[in-house]
Amino acid sequence: MGPRDFTRHSLTHHTTQANRKEATAVKTQMNRSLAVALALITIAPIGCTTTMGGRMGESVATLEAFRESKSIPPEVLEGAKGVAVLRRSDGSFIVGGGGAQGVFLSRTRTGWSCPVSIESWSVSLGLQAGGSSTEIVMVFNSADEISSFLNSGTYVMGGAGAAFGKSNASVASAGGPVPKVATYARVDGVYVGASLDGTSFHVDTKQNATVYGEATTTQEIIDGKFPAPAGALVLWQALEG
Repeated sequence: MGPRDFTRHSLTHHTTQANRKEATAVKTQMNRSLAVALALITIAPIGCTTTMGGRMGESVATLEAFRESKSIPPEVLEGAKGVAVLRRSDGSFIVGGGGAQGVFLSRTRTGWSCPVSIESWSVSLGLQAGGSSTEIVMVFNSADEISSFLNSGTYVMGGAGAAFGKSNASVASAGGPVPKVATYARVDGVYVGASLDGTSFHVDTKQNATVYGEATTTQEIIDGKFPAPAGALVLWQALEG
């Protein structure tokens, strides 16, 4: 093989490798998108937030949207001790005392806990009015804050919101403490800064009883005392990316 032939062969080889890598990446993304789409169909229709399946389905869609837009730095979720995802499908979540439904999951030694149904009332986000769809992701970095969130009856946010789009590492490197709770929001598909100060949250005990059984405690759900509801695996995968 002459020098020209060798060069041509080398270029062809590298081009083929690059094409294969690109094709593999595209295939992986397509498989991921298909898995999410099938999961949403399997779990429940979007908008059906009165069921655990509906809340999990909407949470998966929200997490995927935030991840694809890179609105939440990967290391923020990787270091999270707990994550809450909530959604409201009309403007009352922003204007006045509207509510939102969602799920909370705590990180365990082996992955993530079963989802706990949660609700939010007396919401005051300081976001633009009139939005028809609002999604919130709350990233918990403190075990004590998680305990307060789940066990205080009504948990009221106060001074816990992080600057939107900043990672824990960048906050720490700037000389500030890592926030106990970092908050991220999307209104009608637009990612915006969010302050949840004054917003109240509580565990939806009725919904949890429907899924896990009467007299179920939040701690028992977090500790894995019950089988995971259908669709939980997809939600766990969405958290892991």
